[in-house]
Amino acid sequence: MILLSMTPSSKTLLHTSLLAFQIAPLAAHATNGYFTHGYGAKPQCGHCRQRLWRGRYIQRRRHQDVFIPDFGYTRQINASTATGSAGISLEQLIITPSLAFKLSDSNTLGLAVNVAYQQFAAQGISIFSRSSLYLDNVSDQGVDSSTGAGVRLGWIGKVTPALTLGATGASKIGGKFDKYKGLFADAGTFDIPENYGVGLAFEASPEWTIASDIQTIRYSQVSSVGNSAAKLFAGQPLGSANGPGFGWKDVTVLKLGVSHKLRQDLTLRGGVSFASQPVPAEETFFNILAPGVVQNHLSLGATWTLPGGGEVTGFYARAFGQTVSGSNSIPPGYPPGYGGGNANLHLDENILGISYGWKF
Repeated sequence: MILLSMTPSSKTLLHTSLLAFQIAPLAAHATNGYFTHGYGAKPQCGHCRQRLWRGRYIQRRRHQDVFIPDFGYTRQINASTATGSAGISLEQLIITPSLAFKLSDSNTLGLAVNVAYQQFAAQGISIFSRSSLYLDNVSDQGVDSSTGAGVRLGWIGKVTPALTLGATGASKIGGKFDKYKGLFADAGTFDIPENYGVGLAFEASPEWTIASDIQTIRYSQVSSVGNSAAKLFAGQPLGSANGPGFGWKDVTVLKLGVSHKLRQDLTLRGGVSFASQPVPAEETFFNILAPGVVQNHLSLGATWTLPGGGEVTGFYARAFGQTVSGSNSIPPGYPPGYGGGNANLHLDENILGISYGWKF
């Protein structure tokens, strides 16, 4: 991945994928919370069907990278004033070995193991140490890592020759960052939330396919992500059992996409995605570290099949600007030194992607 440009409110990135089993580095902010809105360049083009266990898209492996880049600047000027670099970085690698079982000509079940490797680092946020159960494990501890596993189940059924339905669900994947046990609830836990969805694909003609799916991501069930920062303002320290978090709500995502086979070697795709807002107005203060507030996406892309059998896919995705204005998000008087007032969040993004695939 090459990060072309990034500010707290906007960024553009380019990723290159050379493996047919989908390598997709994407910015967490440009997605639905920190879930990508598609896996691999083809689904990014049209958003749809990446989570449906369509027979030819059931992957033996899947690799996904998610990044939350650093932002901001803090440097000590005097005892009461500071500027300089501050922020957090989250990276996730998910590998998914899977099996498909064809129950009949029209029904297929899928079973997969999601193996997740996560890395996290934070710098310049030691101001939160005063409110932590573990003062020395909040900021500037270098990169920490975590490994966990979960399962994913899926079903696809061909209802008519033109209509295919699908459903999928994935369990929570446990994670923990010991070096940052003073930042995240339950002494550093950071799980990947459970999620589930249903969808359909309609082949209107041999050249046109229309697809849609709806997905729910259960951020509220992960204590470090879903617990409210109000616990912090009430005196419960960071890192404590069931302690303060980012206050994210569950997210529901609706995706609509269309694919058009313009000619034998060229397919065009387009799609839109609409998500509910994970960050409530009263939770903006802690979320200045990871303002994942974008909700609506537009994607356009194409796949060109080469004479030798390989294929090149490219896409552009736009995450439209979204602002969440704080509402009493920084209560006055506590914690000492935070002041009071509101934190306002804004984010918009551009994503460019290209991949090369081959069949063997």
